[in-house]
Amino acid sequence: MSTEKQTEVVNNNSSIIVKVEDLHKAYFLGRTAIPALRGVDLELKRGEFCSIMGPSGCGKTTLLNIIGGIDRPDRGIVQFEGVDLSHLSDNELADLRLEKVSFVFQFYNLLPLLTAEENVEVPMVFRGDSKSAREQRAKELLALVGLKGRENHLPTELSGGEQQRVSISRAMANNPDLMICDEPSGDLDSASAKVVLKLLYDLNKEMGMTILMVTHDRKTAKVCDRILHMLDGKIIQEETTPGIEGSILDDSVEE
Repeated sequence: MSTEKQTEVVNNNSSIIVKVEDLHKAYFLGRTAIPALRGVDLELKRGEFCSIMGPSGCGKTTLLNIIGGIDRPDRGIVQFEGVDLSHLSDNELADLRLEKVSFVFQFYNLLPLLTAEENVEVPMVFRGDSKSAREQRAKELLALVGLKGRENHLPTELSGGEQQRVSISRAMANNPDLMICDEPSGDLDSASAKVVLKLLYDLNKEMGMTILMVTHDRKTAKVCDRILHMLDGKIIQEETTPGIEGSILDDSVEE
């Protein structure tokens, strides 16, 4: 990507993939500023599965959007693999999202007129991959998430859990360094949520995918290595988790 020319000193093998310092962001309702972030600091390690918890309106999604280059802060620093995102143009941020960061949303965001396979191919189309390479990669990713044989189904022909697995496959298409998930199981029934969270867990533990996930559900958050608690635009508490004990993946916990 074009940012590489500006950042030849960056060590992509660094253990810290995201570093946030004193991040502030406000939105305006008329002339009234509504603070969303009030001085957030965090570090995300490469290969980590980290969740952010907090009530609605506490700034979780705003933080994800800024880390992922969708939005810009009013003040503070966001470094991705050593690159200060504030120094990047809109086009360079678009390159970052295409090549380095992927997103999984609560409501899937699949293109309704495209098949599962075609939806997975979309990021590869923008990257300029050949048709044969796109098709092969999409089939491999759909098989990875348990959707072999469903490649030619439209989103309306898939369950919510299957659509989210297509979304995860699409997020993996360009081999991102970071996957950002905003309530990935929030619109699913408990059985489908468990399948999706198990998939994310396996992607992290078996493939080393770095994942930053927002959730409001503690059993979902406990799938992760670390939980950051947000309130009123700040991270107020951090905790580590002892594996999947007490999580949605813990079969000893009643639904």
